[in-house]
Amino acid sequence: MALPKTKSLRVVLALTVGALLLATGLGITLTGWTVIQGDARRQAEIEARALLQGYAEAIAKDIGAPVTHAHAGAAAVEALVADTGSANRDQVGRTIRRMIEARPDAVGMAVAFEPNAIDGRDAEFVTHPHSDQSGRYVPYFFWTPDRTIGLEKLIMTAEGGIDGWYTKPLAENRDLITPPYVYPVNGKDVPMSSAVAIIRRDGKPVGVVTTDVSLAAIVDRTAGLTPFGVGKVMIAGGDNLWVAQADKSQLAKPMKDESLRRLSDKAKKDGFAIEIKGGTLRAAVPAQIPGVADVWTVMLEAPMSAVMAGANRALALMAAAGLAFVVAALALTWIVAGRIVAPVEKMTGYMGALADGDYETDTPFVERGDEIG
Repeated sequence: MALPKTKSLRVVLALTVGALLLATGLGITLTGWTVIQGDARRQAEIEARALLQGYAEAIAKDIGAPVTHAHAGAAAVEALVADTGSANRDQVGRTIRRMIEARPDAVGMAVAFEPNAIDGRDAEFVTHPHSDQSGRYVPYFFWTPDRTIGLEKLIMTAEGGIDGWYTKPLAENRDLITPPYVYPVNGKDVPMSSAVAIIRRDGKPVGVVTTDVSLAAIVDRTAGLTPFGVGKVMIAGGDNLWVAQADKSQLAKPMKDESLRRLSDKAKKDGFAIEIKGGTLRAAVPAQIPGVADVWTVMLEAPMSAVMAGANRALALMAAAGLAFVVAALALTWIVAGRIVAPVEKMTGYMGALADGDYETDTPFVERGDEIG
């Protein structure tokens, strides 16, 4: 950049030094910003991972408890029906009833056997309170609005919705936590999931015990989480169905955002996934439910403006400090330049007077030991 033409050495010196200081300050600021931005992104990734892992551990603990409960129920029932000749339907029912009474936070517990699997005598129990019209053992114990234990007989048909909690785990011979679903409980639609444990006899699956739990508390707690101050947290369950997210109308419905689905799949594969796109940070970690192979995904989303807020403040502080330094340096340069130029100006005046024939004026600065003297 060409400096403006001027006859003042003081101005030229000040402008030259100012331009050099400004260029240096800009270089330092840009370098500092690059370093700060990189550090901020790395710190954001570390913080996002730590936050999500904390959320995932809490989710795993919440869902792991009913899984453990279902396992205990299945183990108790297996012991009671190990011998078909001594299996007692009433005793099985009393055991499961006591177990649901011990879980006031659960919605209900079910026991469902394959036809004739509990004792080989379904036809003799068509009027039993725990059996359906064919005599099949399928009771469901649940908490009523007045906090007593109610009893229903399960409808064991595909139309009745048994595929997820009965047909699939029995066919695969494995315990599981079902994908989230919405079910009316005491007249109110509630997001739920069911922990399913297989009942086996001689290693062969003959039925299931389920513990049904409401996800409402998880949904409400998730809604209150604000990573980086303004972000949001989302949870996806089996089959990529929403367990919790800001739009509650989407609960138990499929995840439609393809980029989120890819992020979720990557997190399940690698243990952590993160992307920054369109000014938004998204990250995900898997939530491994204890006791089952099913994996949920916990995700967060936050605007980069919030994620980088600390870095932006540091940049603003750096810029302000740099500007203050340049101003102070320019002021000092102006003062120093004045002290340098003043003797030159005085000598210029003396030489001009000398050229005009004034030989009486004493020569200034002869006593100085520097270049001026």
